[in-house]
Amino acid sequence: MKNVIFTLFSIFILAACASNKLVLMSPPQNDSNSDSFWETADIEETGLSEKAAIDHLELCKKTGADSQLIIYNNKIVSEWYSDRYSEPIGAMSSTKVVSSLLVGILADMGKLHYQDKVTEIIPEWSGQYRDEVRIVDLLTHSAGFEQRVDNTSIGFSPGNKSEFVLSLKPDYEPGKKFSYSNEGVQLLEPIISSVAGMSTQDFADEYLFDKLGMKNTHFYSYGGSPWLYSELQTTPRDMARLGILMKNTGIWKGQKIVSEDYILKATVSSPLNKEMGYLWWILDENVTVKGYYASGYLDTDIFVFTDYDVVIVRTQMPKNGFSGKQESKDYFMKAMPIFRRLVRDL
Repeated sequence: MKNVIFTLFSIFILAACASNKLVLMSPPQNDSNSDSFWETADIEETGLSEKAAIDHLELCKKTGADSQLIIYNNKIVSEWYSDRYSEPIGAMSSTKVVSSLLVGILADMGKLHYQDKVTEIIPEWSGQYRDEVRIVDLLTHSAGFEQRVDNTSIGFSPGNKSEFVLSLKPDYEPGKKFSYSNEGVQLLEPIISSVAGMSTQDFADEYLFDKLGMKNTHFYSYGGSPWLYSELQTTPRDMARLGILMKNTGIWKGQKIVSEDYILKATVSSPLNKEMGYLWWILDENVTVKGYYASGYLDTDIFVFTDYDVVIVRTQMPKNGFSGKQESKDYFMKAMPIFRRLVRDL
């Protein structure tokens, strides 16, 4: 009798696991759905590969992720959160694409142009190579700043981040070399606030976050100024809204938030780095499917596959502070072929 009970119990467990491969977990804290935008869909009805989606979920678990979302046709088909997940999360350097979007919105409004020189907007930031830096240079990591990884970097500056970058000068002639620069991206903050005529946070709230229903998102502002290069305080679902906006060519619920012209400029290779758009990274079609992504420390990312109507979000917070160690292991490399398998039948 015990053997029969055990066998029946085992069959029940296996059946439950089989039907629960892609458990749609509700967010354990804020649901980022005050506007009732989010709906779910059975992956079997989408044309996506269920096996690939399961493999992606398992890869996220194995590489230390705290959350993952797969969205098809604006609907969640897979959602998972780790036991140590907590909110708000820090979006790491994926924050940079918010900076890009805000510049795009201002360009659409005619308040600036991508080719404008920074000194035309902030006259006091002038002299030497400063006079030649254009907004497009800041958007493509080509403004002449060397990548700073020591105690002279913005991360080691305890005060106002925007005041810090306004004190800097480019290290070499702008527009000549790609060099990843947190400092260059932060320089967009005083540009945005100056051109918008309001604080960067207020502008982001009014023209981006509120319109997208991102009620749980705001810039980190330790030191007295918004951080545009890192640490956006947000949730995975709010991050996904940014990806959906891009996928839908700048339209949200029928309203144009940012132009298709911006989307096109932001998601094609820049002259000095084929993998860099306007702070959006371009995926290599030789190793995965066509797409682009927002990239953050420990693979806190937003992947956008417009041709396949898919957005994927993965987040991970460091276990032992910002050690510089790649705690997310080889997630990115292993995810690339999974993405290709995920959409191959669409």
